[in-house]
Amino acid sequence: DRLYHRGHTWVREEEDGTLSVGLDDLARRLLGSDAELDLPAPGAGLRVNEPAFRARRQGVEVRVLSPVDGTVAGPDRGGGLFRVKPAAGFRTTHLLRGREAVAWMRQELDRIQMGLSAACGAPSLADGGVAPEDLGRRLAPREFDTACGLVFLDV
Repeated sequence: DRLYHRGHTWVREEEDGTLSVGLDDLARRLLGSDAELDLPAPGAGLRVNEPAFRARRQGVEVRVLSPVDGTVAGPDRGGGLFRVKPAAGFRTTHLLRGREAVAWMRQELDRIQMGLSAACGAPSLADGGVAPEDLGRRLAPREFDTACGLVFLDV
C-alpha cells in the first residue's frame, strides 16, 4: 500500500485524498527511536526532491527529501510522520512500487555497505544484508555521518 522514494521515505494514498509520508525501514533503523525530527508545519509547501524536514542524531543533522509536491496537512496518526495535500496534477511515476521497490532496497543495502567500507573501513553486514533494529547506535560517529549521507542523498 506504499510507494517509495529514493531518499528513503514512503508515501501512502489515504481515503480522504491526502498522502501519508513516513521513513522507510532502513531510514527508520538508521535514525533509531532517539532521533530528533524537525517536521514541517501544517501549511508548509513541499517540492519533490527538495528537503522536507531535518533529522538529528549523534550530532549529525540530515535533510530528508520530500517524496511529493504538496502542502503539509498535519501530523499522521496511521504510522507515518505527517500528511500532505498533494499538488494539482500529482503523479507517482518517480516513486518505486512492488518488486521494483524490493530490488531497489537490495541494491541500496549493497551500495551503503560498499560506501561505508570504502569511506570508513566499516565491516559489511555478515548476516546477508539485514540491518539491525537500531543501526545508528552501532555505528561510530564518522560511520553514522557517512551512512546518513548515503541513505538520505544528502551531500
